[in-house]
This record gives sequence, C-alpha cells and structure tokens, in this order.
Amino acid sequence: MNFSDKLKELRLKNNETQQELASKLNISFQSISKWEKGLNLPSIDLMKELAKHYDVSLDYLLDNKEEVKKEYKEHFVEYHPVVNKASSFSIFLEKDKLYPSRLASGRFRTDAEHNHRASDDINSYVIAVDSNGKIIYMALGTGHGKGSPCDPFYHRKDIIEAKNLDCFHLLDSYRPFRDGLNPLGYMDFEFIIPKEGFVITISNNAFEKRTLLSFLLKGNNLLNGGMHELINGHIDSQYLFKPGDLDDFTLSFNDGVLRISYTENEEDVIKDRLDNKVLNEMFKKFIKLNKKEIINMIKEEILESLDDRFSELEDQINEAMEYAEEAKCIAEDALAEVEEK
Repeated sequence: MNFSDKLKELRLKNNETQQELASKLNISFQSISKWEKGLNLPSIDLMKELAKHYDVSLDYLLDNKEEVKKEYKEHFVEYHPVVNKASSFSIFLEKDKLYPSRLASGRFRTDAEHNHRASDDINSYVIAVDSNGKIIYMALGTGHGKGSPCDPFYHRKDIIEAKNLDCFHLLDSYRPFRDGLNPLGYMDFEFIIPKEGFVITISNNAFEKRTLLSFLLKGNNLLNGGMHELINGHIDSQYLFKPGDLDDFTLSFNDGVLRISYTENEEDVIKDRLDNKVLNEMFKKFIKLNKKEIINMIKEEILESLDDRFSELEDQINEAMEYAEEAKCIAEDALAEVEEK
C-alpha cells in the first residue's frame, strides 16, 4: 500500500473529512486531495505531524512495508586549512598556545588585530569548536555587529547563555549593544579559542566555504533560492541554522586534516527517502510520456514564450509610435511658430 492509500485509509478510519484534516494541519484541503491522489507529497514536517496525528511511524507512512530496517550512514568531508595563520581558510588550535589572550590569563586567541574579532576579514565566517568537537558558535563577520555576545549568531538563545560561551571573555565593563545604540563598554570583550578546541575562519569568497556550508546544511535548501544566496552572497548562520541543527556534527583536526562528520538520524533518512519518492514520482510521470507528447510539450513552451515576446514587442512598438506622434506634434507646433514670426 502506498502513501496516498495509507493516508486515505487512516483518515477514513479516524472519521475525518479532508477539510477537517487540513484544518488540523493548517493547510488547504486541496493539499490533502493531491496527497491522496498521489499527485504530491507533504514536507517532512507535515509527515511528522501526520504520523503523530494518526499514531503511526514515519516509516509506515513512507514505505510499502510495515517495518523498515534502519541503516544510518556516516557522512564526512575533509579539508586542509592553513594552521595558526590568517588566510582565506584557517584553523587556530588552542593546544598550540601561540597567541596569548590580551584580557584573559591562561587563554589564547587567533592572530586577529582586534580583541573582539577572530578574523580581521569582515567577510569571514567564524566557527568556534569546543573540546568535544562540537560547534558552539558560528557567525559571519565576528566583531562587526554580529560577533558580540548580544548579537545574533548560531546557537544563541539569550544573552546570559551567550555570555557564558567559552569563546567569549567579557570584562566587568562590558555592556551589550541595544536598540541601535553603542553604549560605553560595547567592545569590552575578547574572542578567544575554546579550551582544548579550535577556531575556524573562512572567507566568504573561499571556494571551501561553499562545500563546507552545503555539507552542514545536509543538502537542504538545494531546490530554493536560499542555497544560491548562501553560495553567492553574504548569509549569516543564524538565518541558516536553528539552535541544535549542528549538534549532529563532529569536527576534528589531526595531521593537518580538518574532518567534519555526522551520522544520519531517523529524520535524515526519512527526508532522503521522501526526496527520492518525489523525484521518483516525477520521473515516472515523465517516462510515461511518448515522443509525440514530449514534442507537443516543448512546442507549447516555445509558443508560450514566443507569445510573451511578441506581446512585449507589440507594446514597445506602440510606445514608440506614441513617442513618434508626440514628437511630430511638437515639430509641427515649432514649425508653425517659426512661420508666424
């Protein structure tokens, strides 16, 4: 039994109409209708809501079999950043103790010129990793309005928690930035390397940034403009990741190799399976078309495009004719004035 049949069966057993189910999910009943007809599939979040609503597993909804063997894979990427020296892609190790903190005794920092920055490059992403290899901080342009404890960054929930992160050392005179004002003491803090951890700095223009952030996204947002903006623009990490999104990842650095890895969880497996289902359904619909139907589809697209272009040209011609007529009237008036004189 496929998903559409299972959904309809569960809904009818629960004595619900499509409209009633749609209201509970805060969507239109047309969406429910499309799901039950096999024309579309819900998102992973809506799948989870359906599973919870009908008290069944996600596996049951997505697979033809009642039970599915769970196989969780490990995924990883590896890089070779420059060690303990500013570059487009660098790593600063606390264990090497090269750059003593200027404000905190016994602590160490990167080679950035300013206390409140991990990198002097305003276009750098900064990632702080603790002794367990977990990301505790991530932001674009540390110290440029997005790097202090009061500013938004990945994993920040509130000012108290942010101030206690092991990548910040705050002086007693520190005062948070509020309501667009720079109070005295706003910069009275230092960005330091977490104990037994490390800090990664990577320029927004670095090639590795694209693959690294894409990997951290686990392939999400590949089908929308978010990934395009991520790769080609300046997107801060608090807009990409919710608190906890990166908890699955472990980072380590050994023998010059930075390794970032995660093991799939159930949601990753379900999402991948759901994406594959959507692609498979699209593929099945496409291969059912014969050569004549495909040619007709292409012709329709071409004709529609040509119609639009012809309409644009017609509008431009009409506009040009109006300007010409107006110019003619102006010229005739000017000529009449000359003749009168």
